Amino acid sequence: MNINDKNFMRADRRSALDNLTTLLSKGYSEAAVITDIDGEKLAKSEKFEGSAYD
Repeated sequence: MNINDKNFMRADRRSALDNLTTLLSKGYSEAAVITDIDGEKLAKSEKFEGSAYD
């Protein structure tokens, strides 16, 4: 589902943000940006080494 779709529900965006956080906590380093329906950034990952929780 397109996270920029005007019908995308806030709960689904929160779920997507939680999924991104989970990936980051496992040490994935790919950059990703999640935006809300108005284009405001909700989350942005940066490239890093290791776990986000080190």
